[in-house]
Amino acid sequence: VIDVVVDVRFSEGLPPILTALEVLDNSIKLVLEVAQHLAKNMVRTIAMNGTEGLVRGQYLLIISLFLAFLPYLFS
Repeated sequence: VIDVVVDVRFSEGLPPILTALEVLDNSIKLVLEVAQHLAKNMVRTIAMNGTEGLVRGQYLLIISLFLAFLPYLFS
């Protein structure tokens, strides 16, 4: 995490650019937007609000236009 920039690693596949990712943690409410594909398993995102409380290992939901929610590990 560098200010509002958060890099996210996926075990397989990548969400499309502009996809919203929601952090699954009751202590924080954070939505990230995919801005760039960095590697075959990593994206760079922009946080839509503060990243306080964000830690390695948190899970995410991928929010798509089709309302398909898939859990992924944040690292």
